[in-house]
Amino acid sequence: MSRLQLRGVGKSYGATRALRHADLDIGAGEVHVLMGSNGSGKSTLSRCVAGCVRPDTGEILLDGKPVSITGPQAARALGIAIFYQELSLAAHRTVAENICLADLPSRGVFVDRKALEERAARYVALFDGVTGDDFSPDAVVQDLRADQRQLVEIMKTLAAEASVLIFDEATSALDRAQVERFFEILRGLKAEGRSIIFISHRMDEIFSIGDRATVIRDGEIVGSRRIAETTPAEIISMMVGAQEETAPAADAAPTRPAGPPVLSVRGLTGPGFSDIGFEVRAGEILGLGGLHGQGQSAVLRALFGAGPPTSGSVELGGKPFHPRNPRATIRQGVAYVSGDRTRDGVVTGRPILENVMP
Repeated sequence: MSRLQLRGVGKSYGATRALRHADLDIGAGEVHVLMGSNGSGKSTLSRCVAGCVRPDTGEILLDGKPVSITGPQAARALGIAIFYQELSLAAHRTVAENICLADLPSRGVFVDRKALEERAARYVALFDGVTGDDFSPDAVVQDLRADQRQLVEIMKTLAAEASVLIFDEATSALDRAQVERFFEILRGLKAEGRSIIFISHRMDEIFSIGDRATVIRDGEIVGSRRIAETTPAEIISMMVGAQEETAPAADAAPTRPAGPPVLSVRGLTGPGFSDIGFEVRAGEILGLGGLHGQGQSAVLRALFGAGPPTSGSVELGGKPFHPRNPRATIRQGVAYVSGDRTRDGVVTGRPILENVMP
């Protein structure tokens, strides 16, 4: 039985057609995956369902009946909740307050703190053991790590107790243990008959949690497949509109650029990492692997001067390099793009010109 249906839904922004005549069926008790490259229309489709965007054409049906979703509150009243790719948290409020933000329990004009804490505790408990030692209902959101803030957004979405749940890139900052716990929760919701729209670029996640996958390309739905009856290669082919190119031979040895190292790191130690060493030559891309939160970001921040190391040595262009602060490192030709661009990458209250100036 179809819980949610889209019929000919389209949305344009000026001359840009973000979504064209989208037809989609989501069943009760189904995890339906939306796939496509960045800008393909996945988030636009989700926002139309969640009432954040008003479609220009088409209709949306819920349990077989046409509905008018005039805004987020109307969607919530219909039993639709969404996890936004760009988190929608109140940074200066606590975890508990954010979880219950859309429906704060009250006594007259005052917030019922006891009821709020009890309600929030139910959703925090779902992720017990994977949130980190410094995570609690009383913690202020702006003090949390990126993965912890993402968990708060998930908890807030779950707290809506909606029959249709949309998760737009909800696992992007989570580590493996957190993802596995989240998927356990989703499987429980599916067993209750909830309908879940799940957006991700991670193929392993899609085949782990999804029942069906729908591929969107250039604003158009190009096809749907049952997960059990398809392969990653077929999904990729639908996404790119062509057969996947043959991969190079696995035993082909990569060539390393010649010349002296541009950046040399030896025995670098600081908060969250120890005895780190590597070299990067001109024309070379060095990748840092590992699960989320294993110290990669701390190393990069140390090299940028945002969290100076306690010991070790760094050479830049063959000369000693002391990353004392970000301003000094920028002047020496070192730039840093944070994984948490909303918090660390921009000054949100200032114009673009001021943000791009070093």
